[in-house]
Amino acid sequence: MNNALDYRIRVSVRAKRVQMKLNQFAELEVVIPKRFAKKDVSKYVKQHSDWIHRTRARILALRPEEDLLLPLIPEQVYLAAVDRRFRISNNDILSNEESHSGFTFEHETVELNGSQDHQLFALRQWMQKKAKKILVPWLENVSIELGLKYNKVAIRWQKTRWGSCSSKHNINLNRNLLLLPPELVRYLLIHELCHTVHLNHSETYWKLVAQFEPNYKHLDNQLNRATRSIPRWACKLS
Repeated sequence: MNNALDYRIRVSVRAKRVQMKLNQFAELEVVIPKRFAKKDVSKYVKQHSDWIHRTRARILALRPEEDLLLPLIPEQVYLAAVDRRFRISNNDILSNEESHSGFTFEHETVELNGSQDHQLFALRQWMQKKAKKILVPWLENVSIELGLKYNKVAIRWQKTRWGSCSSKHNINLNRNLLLLPPELVRYLLIHELCHTVHLNHSETYWKLVAQFEPNYKHLDNQLNRATRSIPRWACKLS
């Protein structure tokens, strides 16, 4: 992160023009094409400073102020999906060259090693492993219950989606689902499984969803707002 101007640069081979993106914590990412000179980014950001300030203010107004004051590495992690709480222990001192950053897990404690960046990466790795262990069989059980088959499942970090389903019936699930209440996770699984029948959001699709979850409208609204409750350590710009 560029501390002076508070932004991060990402070079994209797909980008055809400069793009500015603000996440739910108002952190700015500037996406530039390969041909765009990094030295010109600062000038571009200054030219759009009014838009950045307005957008940041709007985003921050939606989050509780205490969320932004909490340390990046939490003291505990609550996986609401399975009602389990884990204590986070961190060690930022590596004793020798053979020491390595990462995490160890024992009982209900996750121990993180290395610098803050390494701890953050390790914590997300731990979340990835927990999500695979919990969400994959959960999806399988709901699939059997509903009689809706899928092809493959993958656990990912998706910036704007809780889940997705491809035309080949491959389902992606966001690892941060573990931070949501179980009723929202179950609804998301139903939502994606119904896409194996209708790969759209047509009236027919929603009728199918309603067969399995009559309260889908309320749950869908809650799910759309749930990104506001995701802590900083579980989010990233890219």
